[in-house]
Amino acid sequence: MKKSRNLKWVLLGLSAACIVALALWMKFANRPPDKTEVRESELEDMELPFERKNTEAMGLGQLKVYIRECERARDFSECERAYQQAIQLTLGKESMFRDFIDFQFGLAELYLNSLWEYGQFGKQEEIPPGLNRAMDIYDEIIASYPNSELAAEAQFKKGEVFHNEFSGYWNRLHRDDAVREFQKVVQNYPHTDQARRAKERLATLQKEE
Repeated sequence: MKKSRNLKWVLLGLSAACIVALALWMKFANRPPDKTEVRESELEDMELPFERKNTEAMGLGQLKVYIRECERARDFSECERAYQQAIQLTLGKESMFRDFIDFQFGLAELYLNSLWEYGQFGKQEEIPPGLNRAMDIYDEIIASYPNSELAAEAQFKKGEVFHNEFSGYWNRLHRDDAVREFQKVVQNYPHTDQARRAKERLATLQKEE
Protein backbone atom coordinates (compact mmCIF):
# COMPACT_ATOMS: atom_id res chain seq x y z
CA MET A 1 0.00 0.00 0.00
CA LYS A 2 2.88 2.29 0.90
CA LYS A 3 4.65 1.48 -2.38
CA SER A 4 1.49 2.27 -4.31
CA ARG A 5 1.20 5.65 -2.57
CA ASN A 6 4.86 6.50 -3.32
CA LEU A 7 4.41 5.55 -7.00
CA LYS A 8 1.38 7.82 -7.15
CA TRP A 9 3.39 10.80 -5.85
CA VAL A 10 6.24 10.07 -8.29
CA LEU A 11 3.82 10.04 -11.19
CA LEU A 12 2.22 13.27 -10.01
CA GLY A 13 5.65 14.89 -9.73
CA LEU A 14 6.62 13.81 -13.22
CA SER A 15 3.34 15.13 -14.60
CA ALA A 16 3.87 18.50 -12.93
CA ALA A 17 7.40 18.72 -14.26
CA CYS A 18 6.17 17.98 -17.79
CA ILE A 19 3.49 20.69 -17.51
CA VAL A 20 6.05 23.27 -16.32
CA ALA A 21 8.48 22.31 -19.09
CA LEU A 22 5.73 22.58 -21.72
CA ALA A 23 4.68 25.98 -20.42
CA LEU A 24 8.24 27.26 -20.52
CA TRP A 25 8.76 25.93 -24.04
CA MET A 26 5.58 27.62 -25.29
CA LYS A 27 6.64 30.89 -23.68
CA PHE A 28 10.05 31.01 -25.34
CA ALA A 29 8.91 29.52 -28.63
CA ASN A 30 6.37 32.30 -29.09
CA ARG A 31 8.72 35.05 -27.96
CA PRO A 32 9.40 37.60 -30.74
CA PRO A 33 12.95 37.43 -32.07
CA ASP A 34 15.49 39.62 -30.38
CA LYS A 35 16.31 42.26 -32.96
CA THR A 36 19.61 42.95 -31.22
CA GLU A 37 20.86 39.52 -32.22
CA VAL A 38 22.42 39.73 -35.70
CA ARG A 39 24.04 36.76 -37.39
CA GLU A 40 27.54 37.16 -38.80
CA SER A 41 26.27 36.64 -42.35
CA GLU A 42 23.78 39.48 -41.82
CA LEU A 43 26.58 41.75 -40.63
CA GLU A 44 28.36 41.24 -43.94
CA ASP A 45 25.27 42.43 -45.81
CA MET A 46 24.84 45.56 -43.71
CA GLU A 47 26.06 48.78 -45.30
CA LEU A 48 28.67 50.08 -42.90
CA PRO A 49 30.14 53.60 -43.21
CA PHE A 50 33.16 53.61 -45.52
CA GLU A 51 36.19 55.71 -44.70
CA ARG A 52 39.18 56.07 -46.98
CA LYS A 53 42.48 55.05 -45.43
CA ASN A 54 46.19 55.38 -46.14
CA THR A 55 46.91 52.36 -48.34
CA GLU A 56 50.64 53.06 -48.43
CA ALA A 57 50.87 52.09 -44.76
CA MET A 58 49.07 48.75 -45.33
CA GLY A 59 50.51 45.30 -45.78
CA LEU A 60 49.13 42.88 -48.35
CA GLY A 61 46.72 41.23 -45.90
CA GLN A 62 45.30 44.59 -44.83
CA LEU A 63 44.95 45.63 -48.46
CA LYS A 64 42.92 42.51 -49.26
CA VAL A 65 40.42 43.42 -46.53
CA TYR A 66 40.38 47.08 -47.56
CA ILE A 67 39.78 46.21 -51.22
CA ARG A 68 36.67 44.24 -50.25
CA GLU A 69 35.46 47.26 -48.26
CA CYS A 70 36.04 49.53 -51.28
CA GLU A 71 34.09 47.18 -53.53
CA ARG A 72 31.14 47.02 -51.11
CA ALA A 73 31.15 50.82 -50.90
CA ARG A 74 31.32 51.07 -54.73
CA ASP A 75 34.21 53.53 -54.39
CA PHE A 76 35.88 52.63 -57.68
CA SER A 77 38.62 55.27 -57.64
CA GLU A 78 39.67 54.06 -54.19
CA CYS A 79 39.52 50.45 -55.39
CA GLU A 80 41.89 51.37 -58.21
CA ARG A 81 44.30 53.01 -55.77
CA ALA A 82 44.22 50.05 -53.39
CA TYR A 83 44.61 47.51 -56.19
CA GLN A 84 47.60 49.39 -57.61
CA GLN A 85 49.25 49.45 -54.19
CA ALA A 86 48.69 45.71 -53.81
CA ILE A 87 50.14 45.08 -57.26
CA GLN A 88 53.25 47.09 -56.36
CA LEU A 89 53.74 45.05 -53.19
CA THR A 90 53.58 41.75 -55.07
CA LEU A 91 55.41 42.80 -58.23
CA GLY A 92 58.51 40.72 -58.90
CA LYS A 93 58.08 38.56 -55.78
CA GLU A 94 57.74 34.95 -56.83
CA SER A 95 56.26 33.90 -53.48
CA MET A 96 53.41 36.34 -54.13
CA PHE A 97 53.11 35.61 -57.85
CA ARG A 98 49.54 34.31 -57.69
CA ASP A 99 48.35 37.23 -55.58
CA PHE A 100 49.83 39.66 -58.08
CA ILE A 101 47.96 38.12 -61.01
CA ASP A 102 44.75 37.74 -58.99
CA PHE A 103 44.83 41.45 -58.17
CA GLN A 104 45.20 42.32 -61.86
CA PHE A 105 42.30 40.08 -62.90
CA GLY A 106 40.27 41.37 -59.95
CA LEU A 107 40.75 44.98 -60.97
CA ALA A 108 39.65 44.27 -64.56
CA GLU A 109 36.56 42.38 -63.37
CA LEU A 110 35.70 45.24 -61.00
CA TYR A 111 35.44 47.62 -63.94
CA LEU A 112 33.40 45.18 -66.02
CA ASN A 113 31.03 44.35 -63.16
CA SER A 114 30.43 48.03 -62.49
CA LEU A 115 29.41 48.54 -66.13
CA TRP A 116 26.99 45.60 -66.03
CA GLU A 117 25.59 46.60 -62.65
CA TYR A 118 24.78 50.17 -63.64
CA GLY A 119 23.51 49.33 -67.13
CA GLN A 120 26.39 51.05 -68.91
CA PHE A 121 27.38 47.91 -70.81
CA GLY A 122 25.78 47.21 -74.16
CA LYS A 123 23.70 50.40 -74.22
CA GLN A 124 25.92 52.30 -76.62
CA GLU A 125 27.99 51.63 -79.70
CA GLU A 126 31.23 53.10 -78.40
CA ILE A 127 33.27 51.22 -75.82
CA PRO A 128 32.83 52.74 -72.33
CA PRO A 129 35.99 54.05 -70.57
CA GLY A 130 35.71 51.44 -67.81
CA LEU A 131 35.69 48.65 -70.37
CA ASN A 132 38.76 50.13 -72.05
CA ARG A 133 40.51 50.12 -68.66
CA ALA A 134 39.70 46.43 -68.19
CA MET A 135 41.06 45.62 -71.66
CA ASP A 136 44.27 47.52 -70.85
CA ILE A 137 44.74 45.41 -67.74
CA TYR A 138 44.30 42.18 -69.72
CA ASP A 139 46.88 43.48 -72.21
CA GLU A 140 49.29 44.13 -69.33
CA ILE A 141 48.94 40.52 -68.17
CA ILE A 142 49.51 39.22 -71.70
CA ALA A 143 52.60 41.41 -72.13
CA SER A 144 54.03 40.41 -68.74
CA TYR A 145 53.48 36.65 -69.09
CA PRO A 146 53.20 36.07 -72.88
CA ASN A 147 53.76 32.30 -72.89
CA SER A 148 51.73 31.35 -69.84
CA GLU A 149 48.21 30.04 -69.25
CA LEU A 150 47.53 33.31 -67.44
CA ALA A 151 48.08 35.16 -70.72
CA ALA A 152 45.74 32.70 -72.44
CA GLU A 153 43.08 33.41 -69.82
CA ALA A 154 43.49 37.17 -70.22
CA GLN A 155 43.19 36.84 -73.99
CA PHE A 156 40.07 34.68 -73.63
CA LYS A 157 38.50 37.24 -71.30
CA LYS A 158 39.08 39.93 -73.94
CA GLY A 159 36.92 37.87 -76.29
CA GLU A 160 34.28 37.46 -73.58
CA VAL A 161 34.09 41.24 -73.17
CA PHE A 162 32.80 41.52 -76.73
CA HIS A 163 30.61 38.40 -76.62
CA ASN A 164 28.83 38.23 -73.27
CA GLU A 165 25.57 36.85 -71.96
CA PHE A 166 24.10 40.22 -70.98
CA SER A 167 23.46 42.04 -74.23
CA GLY A 168 22.58 40.61 -77.61
CA TYR A 169 22.59 44.15 -79.04
CA TRP A 170 26.18 44.71 -77.93
CA ASN A 171 27.17 41.25 -79.20
CA ARG A 172 25.90 42.02 -82.69
CA LEU A 173 27.73 45.35 -82.80
CA HIS A 174 31.02 43.83 -81.72
CA ARG A 175 30.83 40.36 -83.24
CA ASP A 176 33.95 40.93 -85.37
CA ASP A 177 35.86 42.13 -82.29
CA ALA A 178 34.90 38.96 -80.43
CA VAL A 179 35.96 36.76 -83.37
CA ARG A 180 39.31 38.55 -83.56
CA GLU A 181 40.07 38.09 -79.83
CA PHE A 182 38.97 34.44 -79.71
CA GLN A 183 41.03 33.65 -82.80
CA LYS A 184 44.09 35.05 -81.04
CA VAL A 185 43.52 32.56 -78.23
CA VAL A 186 43.44 29.64 -80.69
CA GLN A 187 46.46 30.88 -82.62
CA ASN A 188 48.71 31.95 -79.74
CA TYR A 189 47.78 29.36 -77.10
CA PRO A 190 46.68 26.30 -79.13
CA HIS A 191 47.21 23.64 -76.46
CA THR A 192 45.38 25.31 -73.59
CA ASP A 193 41.90 24.83 -72.19
CA GLN A 194 41.23 28.45 -73.14
CA ALA A 195 41.84 27.56 -76.81
CA ARG A 196 39.24 24.79 -76.56
CA ARG A 197 36.74 27.19 -75.03
CA ALA A 198 37.56 29.84 -77.64
CA LYS A 199 36.81 27.34 -80.44
CA GLU A 200 33.40 26.71 -78.85
CA ARG A 201 32.71 30.45 -78.76
CA LEU A 202 33.79 30.84 -82.39
CA ALA A 203 31.40 28.06 -83.38
CA THR A 204 28.60 29.87 -81.53
CA LEU A 205 29.45 33.14 -83.26
CA GLN A 206 29.38 31.42 -86.64
CA LYS A 207 25.84 30.19 -85.95
CA GLU A 208 24.79 33.73 -85.02
CA GLU A 209 25.71 35.17 -88.42
